[in-house]
Amino acid sequence: MFGAHDAHVRRTCDAIAKVVATPPFRGRGYDELTMLIVCMTPRSGSQYLGSVLRDNGLGLAHEQFRYTGGSIEKITSKFGLTTFEDFVRNRIDVNITGDGIFSAKADWMQFLPLYYLGAYAHYFTGAHYVYLSRRDRLDQAISRYIATESRYFHTTYTEHRQAVKDVPFSLDGINMHLSHILSLENAWEQFFSSEDIRPLRIYYEDLEADPASVLADIFAHLGREAPPAPVVETEFRIVRTEKNRRFRDLFQRARQSDRSGFTLGYTQPAP
Repeated sequence: MFGAHDAHVRRTCDAIAKVVATPPFRGRGYDELTMLIVCMTPRSGSQYLGSVLRDNGLGLAHEQFRYTGGSIEKITSKFGLTTFEDFVRNRIDVNITGDGIFSAKADWMQFLPLYYLGAYAHYFTGAHYVYLSRRDRLDQAISRYIATESRYFHTTYTEHRQAVKDVPFSLDGINMHLSHILSLENAWEQFFSSEDIRPLRIYYEDLEADPASVLADIFAHLGREAPPAPVVETEFRIVRTEKNRRFRDLFQRARQSDRSGFTLGYTQPAP
């Protein structure tokens, strides 16, 4: 998912070009703004982090550049936008805070058209980058599998909460999400290395354990002073249940059985 000749990159950029024109970017820069881009992987606590940033004056770090599910069509139609640059500028202009901060979060799938269609080079080379990921990728993959199957992504999705209990265990399903997460991490790392970006690296586990310290690190990364009494309680809560732990145990037993079966089934070739 990295590189101009990657098939997914081409498909994504071609899909956007069917909605809006993609000429070179030419608009004025945003040198007066403090720009914060939260680069994330799914199920890493980005919704909670965004709400903490919002409640502490660091902007609305939502998925401002989301283009799937009819998002770009809805925005371009609402505001009469005809080019991808129009779309990008609109997302920035309508989400600037009163004290000159623009914040956004994106996984690599959302950021790649910004990178390959010109927005990054024109507007975001001077942004502050925070990379939010998770140390325990297996727990992350299980979380994404359960959330995707139940549609219960956040505690605000109350209508889907009961669907979690009906999600069946699936070794293949969890493996698919694990592979997806690792591929997104790989693309982010290639982006950081290619552009010589040294993001502030923060982790879900630290955000869960001590959000005030993580927030203080972000303020320092932006060259700003953290509030003396930061807001860390928001509408978002952990959605992890006993099912997550049980699926982890089942996954590990299944992988152990898979390895053992391969070994026991192997026949030494004749000399």
